[in-house]
Amino acid sequence: MPLLVQDHGPKEDVEAIRAQCEGWIAAFIAKDVDKILTYYAPGDELISYDIMPPLEYSGLEVYRESWKNFFGSFQGDPGFEHRDMQIKCSGDVGFVTNLIRVSGNMGGKDASMWLRETHCFQKIDGTWLLVHDHVSVPMDMASGRALTDLTP
Repeated sequence: MPLLVQDHGPKEDVEAIRAQCEGWIAAFIAKDVDKILTYYAPGDELISYDIMPPLEYSGLEVYRESWKNFFGSFQGDPGFEHRDMQIKCSGDVGFVTNLIRVSGNMGGKDASMWLRETHCFQKIDGTWLLVHDHVSVPMDMASGRALTDLTP
């Protein structure tokens, strides 16, 4: 059952952040690393906790290599679905939470998994840009293994 999702913040800011998210999704589906990176703050302002190692990415150029490696693992196009997107913003800070499903042939194997995603935005020179994102999966505490087969 989907969550009851309410956005909070000035309507024009919520809509601008949503447009940034939709653009990011389109760039993801197109496997367009250069376009994806236009949604992030420039230089070293970005901190990312992505699903793939290392524990932390710091800076846009380091993150570029991660995206190239990620898309390089796909044979064909990645599938992408999102649910329960919620946007909250005030002043020059906003964040988005949602569940995402990434699927496709990765490394020669069909894969599909639901992930948790948080995007943190800052309004920089009038544009909402990502300054932090966090993608994760729950884990089984007894085994220490990621639970990639959970569904919403």
